[in-house]
Amino acid sequence: MSPNTSPPVQVVSYAQLRATAGEGVGSYGSVRRFRVNLSTEPTSSERWFVQFFSKENNLSPTDSQLWLHDVSWRKKIKQGTWTLGQFRPPFSLQRLTIDRQLLVPDRATASDLLSPAGGMGRSFGRDLGVQFEGRGFSVGLFRGSGALQQVGSGTGGPLVVGRATQHFGSIQWGGSLALRHSNTQDFSRVFPGAKSFSGWDTRAELDVATQQGPWRMSAEYLVGHLDGNLKRRAEGGYLDVAHQLTPSTELVAQVQTYSPNLGTNGLTLGLNVIPHDKRNRLQVAYLRHHQERVQVQYQYFLFGK
Repeated sequence: MSPNTSPPVQVVSYAQLRATAGEGVGSYGSVRRFRVNLSTEPTSSERWFVQFFSKENNLSPTDSQLWLHDVSWRKKIKQGTWTLGQFRPPFSLQRLTIDRQLLVPDRATASDLLSPAGGMGRSFGRDLGVQFEGRGFSVGLFRGSGALQQVGSGTGGPLVVGRATQHFGSIQWGGSLALRHSNTQDFSRVFPGAKSFSGWDTRAELDVATQQGPWRMSAEYLVGHLDGNLKRRAEGGYLDVAHQLTPSTELVAQVQTYSPNLGTNGLTLGLNVIPHDKRNRLQVAYLRHHQERVQVQYQYFLFGK
């Protein structure tokens, strides 16, 4: 293989190691995320992408297993890009942000749960479907009951999802809408009492993001509504702010809210250290949401970046 020839399969792998101390959980260490991404050449008109994922000692029922997150085929045409497989539906600015680029160690509760494939433990925010992405918009049709590995939560669908974005100078505005008809779907993690829901499920969100000098900000408001054998509503949002101190360090803050059932307000304050090569990343965060915690997370790329 010549020096200028790319390998047929690109490999990117990274791990996030976390130490947590706080009320009700004591002190423990964990592998928050370990990922292996396999893909074909990203600049070609067709691309295959496969992502494997595992985590350890996060006090979660999905620990200590190997999961298949993404399996997708993308085809670029003149009008846009088609994607087919298992992947994230085009909904929520923060949900679509890859975890290694999150401002604080974890996504806000509202973004995590109110995304249409959120609240399904084994789906990890993914679903099976097809999507078309054009300039400033995405629209997709999905199975509606989560990733292939999600079992025992009932059935829903089909799920129709659309997202649009628009830039005005340095400000980006966005919005998403998702709609499906569910049959005995378990949404109890998102809507209290919705263990076996049948009926219409609607999710919507609005978001804004901007960067001005050393400051950057993003905010999002999300709402979900069930209308069927029971009626439920949940809503929430967040505001993220970062101030760059040096080329490799930034102060960060997040305020969030979510209701009902999981508490209303949360605050995260932190420091991110990201060296120039971006192979390593250190995040130190203080969280006050339900209980007080301190987290230190170190991210390291084993292959690629």
